[in-house]
Amino acid sequence: MSGQILENSAFEREFGGPKPHYISFHTTDFCDARCGHCDIWKRPGVPSMPRRELAPILRSISRWLGPVEIQVAGGEPLLSKSTEVLLEECGRLHLPVTLTTNGWHLDEAWADKLSAWGIKHVNFSLDGFQEFHDRMRGVAGSFQRVFEAAKRLTGRGAVKPRVTCVLMRDNLEQMIEFTEFVCSDLFDGIFFRR
Repeated sequence: MSGQILENSAFEREFGGPKPHYISFHTTDFCDARCGHCDIWKRPGVPSMPRRELAPILRSISRWLGPVEIQVAGGEPLLSKSTEVLLEECGRLHLPVTLTTNGWHLDEAWADKLSAWGIKHVNFSLDGFQEFHDRMRGVAGSFQRVFEAAKRLTGRGAVKPRVTCVLMRDNLEQMIEFTEFVCSDLFDGIFFRR
């Protein structure tokens, strides 16, 4: 069904206007962080996306839109087996991907896979310096895990680690110093959101 809709450009006929510039997949609502600014971890568990449907959907998207950016997030997407299927298929189709993660589960095996699949951007959720970030994420050691994960990506193909930061009243005072710190060597850039 999804493939037919995309192949027939029903979206464009139905809604008019230009085609999307990116497609976002939230592969799971499960998350092991306990962020004070997000309640996704409080929700009842929603099953991951069905793995067998992902490849045909991505092929249809690719035929319809060409090399459109695929954004993969969650919850924590590295907790979902669907994420692996999705990213591997994106690699086969040469679709540009941005993966957003809390970094906790990005080990050597994941770093190798992301590089092999040609993933270009991995956004790490990082909301400030260590004390603030760990408090906001509700898990001690989260700040350190982001840096360890980002270092694993360094020197592996074209993968570029970046930071996505939630701006809050409590972290605004540290943002200039934090941005300079983050963008010094390890990270390719920073994206702010509210």
